[in-house]
Amino acid sequence: MKTRAGAIPVPHSNAMRYFSYKEAWVRIKKAQGSGFYLEAVTLEESIIADRLISFLVYVGAMKCRYPA
Repeated sequence: MKTRAGAIPVPHSNAMRYFSYKEAWVRIKKAQGSGFYLEAVTLEESIIADRLISFLVYVGAMKCRYPA
C-alpha cells in the first residue's frame, strides 16, 4: 500500500493489519531477492515490534497507543 508522506494509515483493525502484513511480506521477499537484506530485516523487525506491543497491551503491561 503506497501512501503520501504524512498520511500513514494506523492499523487498528484486524483487516487493516492483515493487509499491512501482507504488503510487508511482499516487500520483504522483493528486498531479499534484490539483495537488500537490511531493508528486509527492518521490515521484519517492524512486524515483530508490532506483535510484541499487541501482546503487551493484551496482558495489560502497556496501554493501547491507538484509539479503538
